[in-house]
Amino acid sequence: MKKVLLGLALLLWSASLAIAQRTISGKVSDDQGEPLIGATVTSPGTSAGASTDVNGTFRLEVPGNASVLKFTYTGFLTKEVTLDASSTYEVVMETDNSTLREVVVVGYGTQQKRAITGSISTVKGDEIASLPAQSFDQLLQGAQQGLTSVSRTAF
Repeated sequence: MKKVLLGLALLLWSASLAIAQRTISGKVSDDQGEPLIGATVTSPGTSAGASTDVNGTFRLEVPGNASVLKFTYTGFLTKEVTLDASSTYEVVMETDNSTLREVVVVGYGTQQKRAITGSISTVKGDEIASLPAQSFDQLLQGAQQGLTSVSRTAF
């Protein structure tokens, strides 16, 4: 009899663990409505986390006691969303102009401005938008002192 009661208690306990998880999904976009690829979605205080795909969508399993989702993306303000009975969330993130000036996009990723040892220059889009050229690299040629653009053709 004790074995049966112990087995029943173990079965109920494992079922409660399975019920304690829930699936949350949704989409993360910027304030222009464009999907954010690679935005981080976490549930603070838990190990649950995910990244958005090319469409800005995410899906993650969170514990039943999770109450908040935290959304982060470089150049955007961190956003926290309180979880309710819904399992689908549409999140719009706002641009953080103060930190955007401190991030530099380089050919192999992004770096903090203070960590770069070389020179940095900026070319604004409206400066080159009206110039005639066949490709983007040709538009940049001559836009900044010391900038060299090399076109390679396949043989």
